[in-house]
Amino acid sequence: MEKSADFCFLTSNQYPSLERDYRPALAALEAIGRSACVRVWNDRQVDWSLYDNLVIASIWDYHTDLANFRDWLYQRSLQTKVINSIDLVEWNLNKLYLDKLEKAGVPVIPTLWLESPDLSACPWRKVVIKPAVGAGSFGMKAFDLNNETEAAESHIAGLADRWPAMIQPDLPSVSAEGEFVMVYFDGRFSHAARRPLGGHQASVADEIAAATPVEPGKEHLDIGGKVIECLPSKPCYARIDLVRDLENRYVVLEVELIEPSLFLKESPQAISAYTASLLAAAQQPAPNF
Repeated sequence: MEKSADFCFLTSNQYPSLERDYRPALAALEAIGRSACVRVWNDRQVDWSLYDNLVIASIWDYHTDLANFRDWLYQRSLQTKVINSIDLVEWNLNKLYLDKLEKAGVPVIPTLWLESPDLSACPWRKVVIKPAVGAGSFGMKAFDLNNETEAAESHIAGLADRWPAMIQPDLPSVSAEGEFVMVYFDGRFSHAARRPLGGHQASVADEIAAATPVEPGKEHLDIGGKVIECLPSKPCYARIDLVRDLENRYVVLEVELIEPSLFLKESPQAISAYTASLLAAAQQPAPNF
């Protein structure tokens, strides 16, 4: 018979035993007497009412059937606590949140949003094109519009069948230095890392292994603080990815509130901070969907 647990970490069939970046958190919870387990989020055999808290972790396939995922999320919210809360998940599902952040004064990577394959108004020659909804590197491709416009527009047409396409400049800094990753727990900054393999050019495990701890400067912290202020509620966990733009300024590439790798190994305090944040989130009332 399936046992109940205080915390159930949600994963996908790709990582049925959970992506290993999260595993220290399970051990930390169990070390303080809180039970924890792992379940594949769309496993129809699971009795979700057995778990007090469902922690969204490595569910990197939610975008393949978004309507089903959103319905599943709503149904789970009627039974138990979902972490991060579903208002944050809804806010983060569509990368149009970048437009909201920009309007709030947050520096973000320039983005052209297209629902039809017409790049005539695109101001950049080297671009990255990806869908507005997607996890990891799903649907992401780089193009040189000096000689690949037809291929790029064909890619947009394929994406536009389901979601708008995002066109962004292919920034040299991403290849040269990667992403500046900032992790927050309970709405407070925890630790930062430099991910040299930014842009998802390697496996998740390799990207995490290649990351190195870094200390954020005032520019990083100011941007991160503004992002946190713009969220609909305080996140249990959040990751904010920054890159340098063409003018060498840091801008937000992505905000990860659903299934981010948290680079827990990058700070001795990170695991305990994450655990404390999970415990705090478990005590908070759930916001309305």
